[in-house]
Amino acid sequence: MIEAPHFSLKKGKSSGTSPKSAKKGMRKIYLDGTFTEAPVFDWDRLKPKNIIPGPAIIESDFATGVVLRGMKGKVDEYLNIHITF
Repeated sequence: MIEAPHFSLKKGKSSGTSPKSAKKGMRKIYLDGTFTEAPVFDWDRLKPKNIIPGPAIIESDFATGVVLRGMKGKVDEYLNIHITF
């Protein structure tokens, strides 16, 4: 039997709730039957405790996430984004 290596996840450093340092710009998106402007954020520049109010787009090299109107994305200490109402 092979023993799996142990590792620990790197925690990010918090910079408060504002994600403004990760904002890349604005983009027109189609939502709820109409076009609206939404901020676009760089996933790799988000920090723990950042809160992204919807509507918003979160982009990275490996994925794109959408935070819908009335929802918010919150970045945890391991840089995961939890999208909730």
